[in-house]
Amino acid sequence: MKSKIRYGNSVIQYTIVKSKRRKTSEIRVDETGVEIRTPITKKDSEIQEIINGKKQWIFKKQLEFKDRKKQHTTNIYKTVITYFGKDIPLKIKTRQKNEKMHYSKNQFTIHLKSEYSKKKIQKLYEKWLLEKACKYLVNRTKKLAQSTGLRPSKVIVKSLKSRWGSATNEGVINLNFQLLRSPKTVIDYVIIHELCHLKIGNHSQSFWNLVERYCPNYQTQKIWLDSQGLVIF
Repeated sequence: MKSKIRYGNSVIQYTIVKSKRRKTSEIRVDETGVEIRTPITKKDSEIQEIINGKKQWIFKKQLEFKDRKKQHTTNIYKTVITYFGKDIPLKIKTRQKNEKMHYSKNQFTIHLKSEYSKKKIQKLYEKWLLEKACKYLVNRTKKLAQSTGLRPSKVIVKSLKSRWGSATNEGVINLNFQLLRSPKTVIDYVIIHELCHLKIGNHSQSFWNLVERYCPNYQTQKIWLDSQGLVIF
């Protein structure tokens, strides 16, 4: 379903895609347009509220793609990507000898052998992020498990299509490597949320009381995930 919203003197057109399998909402902005993917149960009024809250970000990203087209004659491009809840400058260098990504002095740099490729950039970024997430999320879960006394049998960091994390009956906690794009306080909330599921498997009041015991401001972090958390690279 296609729709549009006004931002200043401009009009942002977007497509809504609803899915029975999806549990969270996300916004995609690229050179082809704007798409919001939501659970099938999400009301149109709620979708409109999401778009209203992010229209400035959407408009900014659309301008970036327009500027990028103008830069096609050079081999250096600039944009931003998210890391620990912050937009970090990203410099993209094309026609380089090797393909790699590194982070230094609050800036990301990606080297590409060929011309600018969004898919290649995303692949390099996600590979780098997965490596960092495996170390950070496992270590952080171990520390929070010690402080809460809720110990998982195993911690697995991987790509999860529609969840930030999950806990199995066998005590295994799965965490989405994309969590590293969230603030550290939000990451802690997600980990504590899953640790609490090791003791209480549902979302009853007893469960939320347990979450609040170890994460008193969990509602603030939950709100962040419901709003900012749907923005993806």
